[in-house]
Amino acid sequence: MFKFFMHIPSLTRCSIALALGISMAGCSSSTTSGIELSAQRGDATAAYADTYSGMLSLTSTADVVGTDSSTDQRTEAVLLEVTADGLVYLTILGVRIHGVVDNNGNWGVQASIRDFQSLVSEKNISRLQDAGCSLDTKAARVQGVVRPPAFSGDVSGVLKCKRAGVTMATLTTSGTLTAPSSGVADDSTADTSTDDSTETVSSNLPPLGPTGIIWKPISEGNRKLVIILPPRYGKPTLTIRNMSGTVIDTGNYDGLHSKRPIYRFKLPGGGYPNPCILRVGTTDYLIRNPVNRVN
Repeated sequence: MFKFFMHIPSLTRCSIALALGISMAGCSSSTTSGIELSAQRGDATAAYADTYSGMLSLTSTADVVGTDSSTDQRTEAVLLEVTADGLVYLTILGVRIHGVVDNNGNWGVQASIRDFQSLVSEKNISRLQDAGCSLDTKAARVQGVVRPPAFSGDVSGVLKCKRAGVTMATLTTSGTLTAPSSGVADDSTADTSTDDSTETVSSNLPPLGPTGIIWKPISEGNRKLVIILPPRYGKPTLTIRNMSGTVIDTGNYDGLHSKRPIYRFKLPGGGYPNPCILRVGTTDYLIRNPVNRVN
């Protein structure tokens, strides 16, 4: 009796395994599209060097074979650090993503699923991993332009996770980044009006420092703004307002710490306008740079 053995190429073995529902690590691969950066590191970027605060609105859709597609939408505060030697660092919920800026202020970073993990539901992360997606594969491009004192940007990208040449999952990302001050732009009349009103309000507001109130822009717990009052203040209402007096956020009272009232807010300090107003009860205080701690 003769037995004939035929060599089966790797791709065919992977295909058979997939058909039988068997997971094979060697069959996993990933491809990305649309995430190449158009900006290259510059050598004369000192004019843009600064730390900018803003907001990221991200939409991500996970489409996995055998399940329905699912979309996550999140908005979070971000910091963009631009250096004088052509580098940028985009920080989102404590995750720092490295990138570049060119001599014209065009900047960009490439983000992985892990970089955006806090903005994607655990359910979708699990489904992507089950489909063979690596959390460390670059999945999106974030790029825009710096025009001091503001910046802007857009998010785009498609990550395809394949096995045996077959797309098992697709992660599509899109979104925008905006700075709170980015509305002050090219119209010279609008600029003058906004600057005048800011100066008028600012000159009439006391600083927070002498009061004993602590402005802690990033807490150890959830990385959001915390304000701690001296014991004598009791339990007043705390609000953060823009320089026109419009309420942006209201603090949530979180009890006492060493007999001092604690208030927690929705964003890190850098997520609020620069400058802004902190109203404690009926008294307003000027916060010149919400990224910095005051105590």
